[in-house]
Amino acid sequence: MKRALLIFLVVVLLSGTLFVFGCKPKKAEAPDVVVWHSLTPAVEELSKAHIEKTFKKLYPDITVKMEHISDLRTRLLAAIPAKMGPDIFIWAHDWTGEFSKAGYILPIDEFMTPELKAKYVDFAYEACAYNGKTWALPFAGETVALFYNKTLVKEAPKTVPELVTYMKANHKPGEGKYGIAYPIDPYFVSAWVHGFGGWYFRDSDKTAGVNTEGAIKGLKYLSDNFKPYMGPDPAGDIQRGVFHAGMAPFLIDGPWGIPAVEKAGINYGVAILPKIPEIDAYPKPFTGIQVMWITNNVKNKEKAFKFMEWFTTDLPHITERATKFRYIPVLKESLEAEGVKDNPIIMTFAQQMRDYGVLMPRGPEMMLTWGPFGDALLSFWLEPAKLEALFDAAQKDIEERIKKAP
Repeated sequence: MKRALLIFLVVVLLSGTLFVFGCKPKKAEAPDVVVWHSLTPAVEELSKAHIEKTFKKLYPDITVKMEHISDLRTRLLAAIPAKMGPDIFIWAHDWTGEFSKAGYILPIDEFMTPELKAKYVDFAYEACAYNGKTWALPFAGETVALFYNKTLVKEAPKTVPELVTYMKANHKPGEGKYGIAYPIDPYFVSAWVHGFGGWYFRDSDKTAGVNTEGAIKGLKYLSDNFKPYMGPDPAGDIQRGVFHAGMAPFLIDGPWGIPAVEKAGINYGVAILPKIPEIDAYPKPFTGIQVMWITNNVKNKEKAFKFMEWFTTDLPHITERATKFRYIPVLKESLEAEGVKDNPIIMTFAQQMRDYGVLMPRGPEMMLTWGPFGDALLSFWLEPAKLEALFDAAQKDIEERIKKAP
C-alpha cells in the first residue's frame, strides 16, 4: 500500500511539474484541408507522395489530409449537415446536382480564370458546371470501350457486324467459351440507347426518356446482337471473370478494369466501340468525370481551392497517375506528355470520351433514374418480349419519383 501511494504521489508531482513548465503534451493541430475519397490505396499513396514532393514546397503553410471513406455518398450525406464533413471530396461529376441543391457544396466561380479553364479539355470542364455556376475541378475521365484478347482475335472489329462475326466464331458455351463478356447495367448499356437517339434523363429540358423510340431501339439492338453470345449471368463480376480466364475474346469495360485484365495476364488491346452501320452512327456511352468539390464545411475556401487547383493541374502527378493506374487525363498538357500520348490504351479511352462520350446528367433527377432503369433492364434481359412494357413502367416510375422529390 505504501509503495502504491508513493508511486501515485510521484506521478502527480511529475504531472504538475510538466504543467508548470509548459511541457504538457499538445494535441496535434487539425489539417487545413481534409479530403474524403474512395481512391484505391495505391493511388492514394501516389497522391500523398506528390503532395509531399511538390504541394508542400509550393504551399508550406497548407496542411492536407487524405482520408479513404467507404460508402462515401452515405457518409457525406450524414456528415455534411452535421458539420462533420470534409473540406473537399472526390467522385464522378453526376453528384453535382444533388449536392448543390442541398447546399452541401460551394461554387468556385470567384477563383476561376480563363487561363485555368483553358487547361482542361472542354467536355471535362463542362462537367463541372451546373445551373450557370462552376462547382468543381476535373482531374480524370472514364467511359467504357471494347477490350479484346489479341491471342483470340487478330484485330479489333470496326463495326458491330464484324464484331458479331468474331463472337460467333468464338462462342462455344459447351466448352465454357463465349463470344463476349458484357456487364449488363445502366451505365454499361448506355452506348446503344444514346447511339439510337434515346436518353435516360436530360438536364437541358428536365425530361426522362427511357421509353423513347431511340431508347427502345437501342436496347433491342443490344439484346439482338450481344445476348446470344454471352454467358447466362449478366452480373459484372461473372462477365469479367470469363474474359480474365481467356474464355471470351471481348469485354466491354472501363479503365478501372485494366489492372484486373493485366493481372490475369491477358495480351489485350482496347478499341472504341464499333460502329452501327444500320444507322451510320457510333454508340455513345456515358462518360464520367472525376472531380473535386468544396463542401460548405470548408475551414478556408481559398486554401482548399489552391489544393484542388494543384491536384488537377500538376503535370507529374497526373501523368504518373495515368501511366501507372490508367486514370485518363483531362488536363490538355498531360495528354501530350511522354508516356501518355504514345500509350494506345490511354489514348483510345481519351478518344472514346472525346468523340462519342455523353456526359452523365448532373441534375439530381438522374439519381432517381438509375434505379427504375436498372430494374427494368434486368427484367428485360430475362424476358426480352416485355421490352416496351417494362420501360413504359420505368418511365412512369421515374416521372413520379421526380414529381415527389423535395
